[in-house]
Amino acid sequence: MRQSHKARVFSLFILLTMITSNLNAQVHIKSQKFFEVSTHVTDGFNPKLNQSGLGFGIGFGVYNKKENSWVLGLDYLWKNIDVVTNSTQIYLVPVEQFTSSYTYIYKFYRNRNRSMYMNFRTGGIFGYESVNQNERFLTENIKINNVSRFLLGASLGAEIEVHNLIISARQRWTPTSEVKPFYIQLGIALRFNQ
Repeated sequence: MRQSHKARVFSLFILLTMITSNLNAQVHIKSQKFFEVSTHVTDGFNPKLNQSGLGFGIGFGVYNKKENSWVLGLDYLWKNIDVVTNSTQIYLVPVEQFTSSYTYIYKFYRNRNRSMYMNFRTGGIFGYESVNQNERFLTENIKINNVSRFLLGASLGAEIEVHNLIISARQRWTPTSEVKPFYIQLGIALRFNQ
Protein backbone atom coordinates (compact mmCIF):
# COMPACT_ATOMS: atom_id res chain seq x y z
CA MET A 1 0.00 0.00 0.00
CA ARG A 2 1.48 3.34 -1.02
CA GLN A 3 1.94 6.08 1.59
CA SER A 4 -0.53 8.47 -0.09
CA HIS A 5 -3.18 5.74 -0.04
CA LYS A 6 -2.50 5.06 3.64
CA ALA A 7 -2.79 8.78 4.42
CA ARG A 8 -6.23 8.81 2.74
CA VAL A 9 -7.37 5.79 4.78
CA PHE A 10 -6.13 7.50 7.96
CA SER A 11 -8.01 10.72 7.06
CA LEU A 12 -11.19 8.75 6.37
CA PHE A 13 -10.90 7.05 9.77
CA ILE A 14 -10.57 10.44 11.50
CA LEU A 15 -13.68 11.70 9.68
CA LEU A 16 -15.73 8.63 10.64
CA THR A 17 -14.52 8.97 14.24
CA MET A 18 -15.69 12.57 14.43
CA ILE A 19 -19.11 11.65 12.97
CA THR A 20 -19.72 8.73 15.34
CA SER A 21 -17.95 9.99 18.47
CA ASN A 22 -21.20 10.60 20.40
CA LEU A 23 -22.85 7.22 19.76
CA ASN A 24 -22.65 5.93 23.31
CA ALA A 25 -21.09 6.88 26.61
CA GLN A 26 -18.69 4.70 28.54
CA VAL A 27 -19.82 3.43 31.92
CA HIS A 28 -16.99 1.02 32.78
CA ILE A 29 -19.13 -1.55 34.60
CA LYS A 30 -17.30 -4.56 36.03
CA SER A 31 -17.32 -7.57 33.61
CA GLN A 32 -18.66 -5.41 30.73
CA LYS A 33 -16.89 -6.23 27.46
CA PHE A 34 -15.90 -3.84 24.70
CA PHE A 35 -14.46 -3.73 21.20
CA GLU A 36 -12.27 -0.95 19.81
CA VAL A 37 -10.75 0.02 16.47
CA SER A 38 -7.80 2.39 16.28
CA THR A 39 -5.40 4.11 13.96
CA HIS A 40 -2.18 5.93 14.72
CA VAL A 41 0.73 7.81 13.24
CA THR A 42 4.22 6.69 14.12
CA ASP A 43 7.15 9.04 14.78
CA GLY A 44 5.26 12.16 13.69
CA PHE A 45 2.78 12.96 10.95
CA ASN A 46 3.88 14.58 7.72
CA PRO A 47 2.77 12.82 4.51
CA LYS A 48 5.65 14.47 2.61
CA LEU A 49 8.29 12.95 4.89
CA ASN A 50 9.35 9.40 4.21
CA GLN A 51 9.91 8.68 7.91
CA SER A 52 6.24 9.05 8.90
CA GLY A 53 4.47 5.79 9.58
CA LEU A 54 0.89 4.64 9.97
CA GLY A 55 -0.79 1.85 11.85
CA PHE A 56 -4.12 0.23 12.56
CA GLY A 57 -5.42 -1.98 15.33
CA ILE A 58 -8.35 -3.75 16.93
CA GLY A 59 -8.82 -4.61 20.58
CA PHE A 60 -11.10 -6.76 22.70
CA GLY A 61 -11.38 -5.90 26.37
CA VAL A 62 -13.22 -6.30 29.63
CA TYR A 63 -13.63 -3.89 32.53
CA ASN A 64 -12.69 -5.00 36.03
CA LYS A 65 -13.26 -3.44 39.43
CA LYS A 66 -12.46 0.23 39.95
CA GLU A 67 -13.23 0.93 36.24
CA ASN A 68 -9.90 -0.38 34.94
CA SER A 69 -9.65 -2.86 32.07
CA TRP A 70 -7.61 -5.51 30.28
CA VAL A 71 -7.33 -5.40 26.47
CA LEU A 72 -6.11 -8.02 24.01
CA GLY A 73 -5.05 -6.21 20.82
CA LEU A 74 -3.86 -6.91 17.28
CA ASP A 75 -1.84 -4.16 15.60
CA TYR A 76 -0.24 -3.41 12.25
CA LEU A 77 2.52 -0.78 11.93
CA TRP A 78 4.04 0.36 8.62
CA LYS A 79 6.88 2.78 8.13
CA ASN A 80 9.64 3.59 5.65
CA ILE A 81 13.26 3.79 6.77
CA ASP A 82 15.78 5.74 4.68
CA VAL A 83 18.92 3.83 3.71
CA VAL A 84 21.86 5.80 2.30
CA THR A 85 24.34 3.82 0.20
CA ASN A 86 28.01 4.58 -0.46
CA SER A 87 26.99 6.40 -3.62
CA THR A 88 24.83 8.70 -1.41
CA GLN A 89 21.72 7.38 -3.12
CA ILE A 90 18.74 7.09 -0.77
CA TYR A 91 16.51 4.02 -0.79
CA LEU A 92 13.26 3.60 1.11
CA VAL A 93 13.06 0.33 2.99
CA PRO A 94 9.55 -0.61 4.18
CA VAL A 95 9.31 -1.95 7.72
CA GLU A 96 6.13 -3.67 8.87
CA GLN A 97 5.25 -4.97 12.32
CA PHE A 98 2.43 -7.42 12.96
CA THR A 99 1.91 -7.63 16.72
CA SER A 100 -0.41 -8.74 19.46
CA SER A 101 -0.51 -7.07 22.84
CA TYR A 102 -2.00 -7.60 26.27
CA THR A 103 -2.56 -4.26 27.94
CA TYR A 104 -3.75 -3.09 31.35
CA ILE A 105 -5.59 0.25 31.36
CA TYR A 106 -5.61 2.09 34.68
CA LYS A 107 -8.14 4.87 35.26
CA PHE A 108 -6.65 7.77 37.23
CA TYR A 109 -9.42 10.34 36.63
CA ARG A 110 -13.05 10.49 35.55
CA ASN A 111 -15.66 13.22 35.67
CA ARG A 112 -18.90 12.90 37.66
CA ASN A 113 -21.13 11.81 34.79
CA ARG A 114 -18.56 9.31 33.45
CA SER A 115 -18.34 10.92 30.02
CA MET A 116 -14.59 11.61 30.26
CA TYR A 117 -11.77 9.41 31.54
CA MET A 118 -8.01 9.83 31.71
CA ASN A 119 -6.11 6.56 31.68
CA PHE A 120 -2.59 5.14 31.85
CA ARG A 121 -1.87 1.99 29.87
CA THR A 122 0.96 -0.51 29.93
CA GLY A 123 1.42 -3.92 28.40
CA GLY A 124 3.50 -6.49 26.60
CA ILE A 125 4.02 -6.86 22.84
CA PHE A 126 4.71 -10.01 20.83
CA GLY A 127 4.83 -10.28 17.06
CA TYR A 128 6.82 -10.27 13.84
CA GLU A 129 8.80 -7.58 12.02
CA SER A 130 9.19 -7.68 8.23
CA VAL A 131 12.07 -5.68 6.73
CA ASN A 132 11.82 -4.92 2.98
CA GLN A 133 9.08 -7.57 2.68
CA ASN A 134 11.67 -10.23 3.62
CA GLU A 135 13.83 -9.44 0.57
CA ARG A 136 17.55 -9.25 1.41
CA PHE A 137 18.57 -7.13 -1.61
CA LEU A 138 17.50 -3.57 -2.49
CA THR A 139 19.15 -3.88 -5.89
CA GLU A 140 21.42 -6.51 -7.39
CA ASN A 141 24.45 -4.96 -5.65
CA ILE A 142 22.99 -3.67 -2.37
CA LYS A 143 22.24 -6.13 0.41
CA ILE A 144 20.29 -5.27 3.56
CA ASN A 145 21.96 -6.32 6.80
CA ASN A 146 18.76 -6.06 8.84
CA VAL A 147 16.65 -9.18 8.86
CA SER A 148 13.01 -9.93 9.59
CA ARG A 149 12.48 -11.43 13.03
CA PHE A 150 10.12 -12.05 15.91
CA LEU A 151 9.48 -9.16 18.29
CA LEU A 152 9.16 -9.02 22.03
CA GLY A 153 8.66 -5.76 23.90
CA ALA A 154 6.39 -3.46 25.88
CA SER A 155 4.38 -0.28 25.57
CA LEU A 156 3.55 2.58 27.89
CA GLY A 157 1.08 5.37 27.27
CA ALA A 158 -1.70 7.71 28.30
CA GLU A 159 -5.12 8.34 26.83
CA ILE A 160 -8.13 10.61 27.11
CA GLU A 161 -11.51 8.96 26.61
CA VAL A 162 -14.52 11.16 25.81
CA HIS A 163 -17.71 9.15 25.30
CA ASN A 164 -16.44 6.44 22.95
CA LEU A 165 -13.64 8.49 21.33
CA ILE A 166 -10.11 7.86 22.61
CA ILE A 167 -7.04 10.02 21.92
CA SER A 168 -3.79 8.36 22.93
CA ALA A 169 -0.01 8.75 23.02
CA ARG A 170 2.18 5.67 23.41
CA GLN A 171 5.84 4.76 23.57
CA ARG A 172 6.47 1.38 21.98
CA TRP A 173 9.67 -0.49 22.94
CA THR A 174 10.77 -3.52 20.91
CA PRO A 175 14.41 -4.29 21.83
CA THR A 176 14.51 -7.36 19.56
CA SER A 177 13.83 -5.22 16.46
CA GLU A 178 16.59 -5.16 13.85
CA VAL A 179 15.62 -1.63 12.74
CA LYS A 180 14.96 0.52 15.82
CA PRO A 181 13.79 -0.20 19.36
CA PHE A 182 11.56 2.82 20.07
CA TYR A 183 8.47 4.12 18.27
CA ILE A 184 6.24 7.01 19.37
CA GLN A 185 2.60 6.59 18.39
CA LEU A 186 -0.18 9.19 18.44
CA GLY A 187 -3.60 7.79 17.72
CA ILE A 188 -7.35 7.84 17.91
CA ALA A 189 -9.76 4.99 18.56
CA LEU A 190 -13.45 4.20 18.80
CA ARG A 191 -14.59 1.95 21.66
CA PHE A 192 -17.94 0.17 21.66
CA ASN A 193 -19.43 -1.46 24.77
CA GLN A 194 -21.36 -4.69 24.45
